[in-house]
Amino acid sequence: MKKEVFRFIGVGILGFSVDAATFSIFVYASHLSLIQARIIAFLCAATATWLGNRHITFQRDDAPVLQQWFRFMTVATVSALPNFICFSIANVKLGQTGIMPLLSLSIGIIAGAACNYTLCKYWVFNGNSTTR
Repeated sequence: MKKEVFRFIGVGILGFSVDAATFSIFVYASHLSLIQARIIAFLCAATATWLGNRHITFQRDDAPVLQQWFRFMTVATVSALPNFICFSIANVKLGQTGIMPLLSLSIGIIAGAACNYTLCKYWVFNGNSTTR
């Protein structure tokens, strides 16, 4: 389990990199609103972390792809609630200039990680390929 947690963190770092890069591009280069950029970045990062968790963390690449991806996106969406709530609160408290949006992004990601790991471990990648 300890190795699994470290792999999950490693995949999460990859996901964070995708999230932060995508978010930055859409906020600073495309000038989208913070929420629009956040949604796009979230979808990109969630797909990247699903691939990493499927092949590296939980090594469950034998499960049906679309079913597992749908479960993962469901978990990512549920886990996004604490992520987005904390992001929004931090954004109001810290402001929207300089690196503050990235700091708010980091706070949100950390808030959703525990929920994400638990649901991934026991529902998405549990080895049961049938729908419950």
